[in-house]
Amino acid sequence: MSEHTGYLPGLSAVEGKQVQAAFDGGMPSSDAGVLLLRQVERRLGIGDRLAACLRDPRDPLRIDHTVAEMIRFRVFAIAAGYDDADDCDVLRTDPLFKMALGRGPSSGGGPLCSQPTMSRLENAPSRAALLRMLAAMVDLFCESWRHVPCRIVLNIDDTWDATHGRQQLALFNAPYDGCGFLPIHIYEATGGKLVIPSCGRASHPRGWKHASSSGTSSGASAATGQGSASCCVAMATKAGPRSWTGARTTTSATSSASSPTRRSPR
Repeated sequence: MSEHTGYLPGLSAVEGKQVQAAFDGGMPSSDAGVLLLRQVERRLGIGDRLAACLRDPRDPLRIDHTVAEMIRFRVFAIAAGYDDADDCDVLRTDPLFKMALGRGPSSGGGPLCSQPTMSRLENAPSRAALLRMLAAMVDLFCESWRHVPCRIVLNIDDTWDATHGRQQLALFNAPYDGCGFLPIHIYEATGGKLVIPSCGRASHPRGWKHASSSGTSSGASAATGQGSASCCVAMATKAGPRSWTGARTTTSATSSASSPTRRSPR
């Protein structure tokens, strides 16, 4: 039984204006920013780029959520502050998230994917698929340049990502006094453009690990043999196993990774 609730009477006026309180707000949402993210993603095509790197074994006739849509959903959710895949169970009916993914805000198009579906997607990529996705991100970075630069400076840094509970592959890190991951981020130092993020274990990365990450990005890009990959090969060159010296004559790299201050015992 549906019943319409009118205005709540008896509220005092404020500055000569009547105050009315009602409970028919419709479908509220606090994540209007995802509509702006949608415009950025449509211009860059990140969802389609990454989806093209994955093999979808599902029956095409029984697919409700495409891989590209699920990737966009996960990206938008993380950008909006919903880091956990469990949040998908709530956000799948959020009107603005549905609009950001091209679905009607009400019942049109049905809800977005649930947490179990998102978890299967996150565990689906093979190592080869992950390398293809990495190469796609490097190509995206290379395509952002109107003209191929003669020199690119890379800023390589790690970022602490704390975990809670018994999350898979999380390790204890003494300097940060907690369990988590230590992803490595590679940026173009002059303009701050993101090249690639690389998820890493909680052990503090040394110089050779930074070199390995940068070398992997160049190797994966070269393996594609497509488009602007040749620009990326010159962008990052793998150094020796115990040093990071920059890429010969066309590239230099800086590592701002430093051990955090050790916390005093509790």
